[in-house]
Amino acid sequence: MKMKKILVGATALMSAGAILWAQGGDTKALCGALKPFAGWQTEQCDAIEMADPMGGDMIIVSQVSVKGDRTVNLSIVTGTRAQMAQGQFQRGFALENDRTLMKTMQVDGFPLAVTYDKTRKQGGLTVQLAPRAILVLTFEGMDWKEALDLLKREDWKALQKRVEGL
Repeated sequence: MKMKKILVGATALMSAGAILWAQGGDTKALCGALKPFAGWQTEQCDAIEMADPMGGDMIIVSQVSVKGDRTVNLSIVTGTRAQMAQGQFQRGFALENDRTLMKTMQVDGFPLAVTYDKTRKQGGLTVQLAPRAILVLTFEGMDWKEALDLLKREDWKALQKRVEGL
């Protein structure tokens, strides 16, 4: 089975002089918070922690799941990288045409950003868990609403508590 790994911006940060260190307590706790999706084949959680000499920091934990021709990558991103992503949660943003859907909305009290390529049936969902933490589900081979139903299997409130202070 071939699974894809998606680490948002990790390569760019490393080439910009970021310092990478071993998986620590925060990453192990966050990996433990991601639960495998029932009926999906899920890889072990991967984790990365980084600190940038300019004062930035980030943790990314990620696990890939496959079911038939559908692939999802569930990630928690904390730190500066997550903080920079907060701009996408502007209320009321919506753009839709024959190929693309991009919008923001509230789901169960959490801000959610949707990006979806209709022709390729792939995209991403981003949930704002905290000012410096986001939950991201990238997906291929499915409609965004099916991906949202899958993402809602995670306990967002429990994840929100888990990322407090990171």
